[in-house]
Amino acid sequence: MKLIKKICIYIIVVLTSNNILAQSDKIRIKELFTIGNKLNDPKEYIFVLPKTIKVDSKNNFYVSDRNGTEVREFNSSGKFLHKYGLLGKGPGEFMDITSFCLNRNDNLVIFDRQLQRFTIINKINNSFKTLPTPGHILMEPYYMAQLNNGNYLLYDIDLVNKNNILFEVINGTFNYISQYFLSSYEVWKKDDSFLNEQKRLNSLNIDVLDSTQLIVSPKYYDGYIYHLIKENGKWQVNQMSGYIPPLKSYTLDNSLTSDEIVNNKLKAIILSGARGKYKAIINNTSAGVFFYERKYIINFILNNNNFGKGNLSLDVFNMQGKYLGNYIIKKFEKKDTPIFEYRVLCKDLEENFYLTDFENEIPVIRKIKLLMNF
Repeated sequence: MKLIKKICIYIIVVLTSNNILAQSDKIRIKELFTIGNKLNDPKEYIFVLPKTIKVDSKNNFYVSDRNGTEVREFNSSGKFLHKYGLLGKGPGEFMDITSFCLNRNDNLVIFDRQLQRFTIINKINNSFKTLPTPGHILMEPYYMAQLNNGNYLLYDIDLVNKNNILFEVINGTFNYISQYFLSSYEVWKKDDSFLNEQKRLNSLNIDVLDSTQLIVSPKYYDGYIYHLIKENGKWQVNQMSGYIPPLKSYTLDNSLTSDEIVNNKLKAIILSGARGKYKAIINNTSAGVFFYERKYIINFILNNNNFGKGNLSLDVFNMQGKYLGNYIIKKFEKKDTPIFEYRVLCKDLEENFYLTDFENEIPVIRKIKLLMNF
């Protein structure tokens, strides 16, 4: 009888903890369209690996590719409309588009890390305005968004490398930095050498609600995301606990061979280096974090396991930070291409999502809708 009681208590504890992946009957994915999956399509629909996707006030979406020198515009149905940018160093030309956003006038704001400059493209008259970085300092922003007060929020890798600060706020004319905030040690543990190596790369998912709220999730996911709220001119950081994976976000394994690193697709084994050489199996990543319908905060989570399979699940919180659960919305089989590269990059004005995926090992863009029944 005592043994039965212990078993019952154990089951209750397990079922009420944050490390349960529930097969979802409350959340489903509806795919709206895919582009990039037809080999005979024009080159405008072919991608190396989409890096940034943004939408404008008409719900058209814009894509920059990895190591790209152009931004492509598509309508909300996936039809190609226009291309902005050429290879070069002149006005409207780029060597390496690091990040971009659209401002309140639907102008493109593009940063090029090789040229160390911002370019504002007026899409109506196709004019270009080129601006240097404030004080000509070195910058490498991997995320940009215009806030509703006209300033720009930047997640700047160069700032992280130099000062361990994640964000800076620049005025609307890009000549003055008004604020720095959030130490990287509030997101990554100071004594974790691997994650502190990775933070020097593009290792955050970010979504901005307005000039007073943003949400941050480390790409190497260990159960926590961060809701930042600006009060009385200062940013307050609220750590939110979601699904706690059974495995740490990564497992170091220096016995891995180069062939295993190249051939193991599902586990997304990576090689990292600069301050040390690491061979790691990536177990859990955040594929994207968003404010949703102004009622929820959601985090897309990728989980690998030891059986050569993986899941895409969704953590759901209310706006006050209460955890509402984790729900599996997609399963990956061993034959699938790297789920580490599966990323949800953007949410449009109708609360649909744009993501990068692979189809027959070809990178594609999918537009999906979440069907939530809460």
